[in-house]
Amino acid sequence: MRSKDKLAAVGFSPWEISALVNQTVLEQHADNAAFLWFMRDNACRAPNFLLKDLARLDERLEANLAGLRAAREDGWKLASLALKHDEPGTVFAAAILAFSSGDSARIDAVMEAGCANRELERALISSLGWQPFELVEVPIRRLLQSLVAGHRLVGIGAFSVNRRDPGLALREAFTDSDQRVRARAFRAAGELGKTDLQPFLDEALTDSDTACRFWSTWSSARLGVRTSQICETLREIVESRSPCSEPALPMALLCLDLPAAEAWIGRLLDRAHHLRLGARGAGLLGDPQWIDQLIRLMENPQLSRVAGEAFSRITGVDLAYANLSDDKPDDVEVTPNEDPNDENVAMDVDEGLPWPDQTRVARWWRDHRADFRNGLRYIAGRLITLQSLTEYLVRGTQRGRATAALELALRQPQSPLFEVRARGSVQFELLNLWTS
Repeated sequence: MRSKDKLAAVGFSPWEISALVNQTVLEQHADNAAFLWFMRDNACRAPNFLLKDLARLDERLEANLAGLRAAREDGWKLASLALKHDEPGTVFAAAILAFSSGDSARIDAVMEAGCANRELERALISSLGWQPFELVEVPIRRLLQSLVAGHRLVGIGAFSVNRRDPGLALREAFTDSDQRVRARAFRAAGELGKTDLQPFLDEALTDSDTACRFWSTWSSARLGVRTSQICETLREIVESRSPCSEPALPMALLCLDLPAAEAWIGRLLDRAHHLRLGARGAGLLGDPQWIDQLIRLMENPQLSRVAGEAFSRITGVDLAYANLSDDKPDDVEVTPNEDPNDENVAMDVDEGLPWPDQTRVARWWRDHRADFRNGLRYIAGRLITLQSLTEYLVRGTQRGRATAALELALRQPQSPLFEVRARGSVQFELLNLWTS
């Protein structure tokens, strides 16, 4: 039998316990974080996601990020190794760990991987909007002074998504040698409500680069400049069917007075190749005079869902909940599909929207038409006012919330544009202040 002086307690200190890493669980955290960011990125602009849905998704994402943080060095090693896959979600997770650590070597590794293409840059910027700004402000400011154009672009983007003014660096970015940095700076001026920088935007309205010209025009309109040149340029961009067409539509529409906006929507709906833009525009404008035409568009499987979305935005009726929807038509293919030989892998921009039942929608409209007046603007069944727009920010869909935020910002040019892609919990806190 051992003597008492040879007996010793065997165990672990709290730090040692936290350092014990289950590799399988850690790998699951890394995989989950990357996948959940991908889901979140799509959800931020989805036509069927609500703010409460985004907040729940954010909670799941943060739980997996917390697991990576708790693993300390092991978490970083796993996240950094995943960078070789060149996927936005893995860049996001690694950037969270790198920037929160303040380790310059880790930050350099993430920046090198994340600036390889535009999708990865977006993930980098997203990671810098996820964390408390005070935690990442110093390394972000260093990015603004970098000799690498991609670093400067990420720096400007990070300040903008946090709705923080980078100061003189923003003005300097207007004349950056890299056109993508310039375009991001022009966009940031509008997002931040920097009306004092309008003279610099004026100089860029005729920029030879399409993105620079678009974002300088977009920001000028956002900051209150509604000249005929601005409005015409925005309309031309919308009708160009370029990548800028969809983001240009809300701004172009909201900068016009109601009669001019109605006339333009009518022209869009008269052109076969602009029918989708016309349907979206009708929903954004909110005048019920377009509802009969929206119902007719529901006959077209390629336009049915976006027409239904516009109908719901104006009237406030949930097609699925009100039993006004139907199954997807058998002869309609959406992308991406499960065919490995199909090279079209583009996401279905209307994924999640219900397929309207045209007959039942028409019957509903006959029964409720008297509740609406042509020539007035509605959102979710209510006249558009500051209050209804603000309440839509709380209860509306992500795609619709973005336009509601823009319309509110147009009424207050010097205020930052509300960021509907921010963490759900942060958005709820801000909106509680607005509505309290």
